[in-house]
Amino acid sequence: MPQPDSPDPAQTPPASADSPGSTETPESTQALERELARTQAELEQCRSLIEELPSIYEGKFTQRVRAVAADIQRLLQERRTLQVQLSRALDAAQAPAQLVAADPVTPRRRPPRRTVLLAGCIA
Repeated sequence: MPQPDSPDPAQTPPASADSPGSTETPESTQALERELARTQAELEQCRSLIEELPSIYEGKFTQRVRAVAADIQRLLQERRTLQVQLSRALDAAQAPAQLVAADPVTPRRRPPRRTVLLAGCIA
């Protein structure tokens, strides 16, 4: 456990090349500066990509919404077509019943049966 009076090594700034007792050479300072510049460029690149994310997702969302809207329109048209077909089928099914009710068929009468008795035919 660190002592309260001793500074935290993670929070201590690195010694600069100008400070006394520094072991850094100008070459190592230049290397660190190049690394810092490369890291800053990478950070800027990441930031620009992050800024592009909303427009990328907006484009993808718009494409999907358009596809879903097209599907909905197609399904609505199919529904209308099926409703028309169903209505026509129901009208056709009800039409013969209306004709029978409007024009009843009268049954034909059979002629009366004549009974002929043959007398003496039985032996």
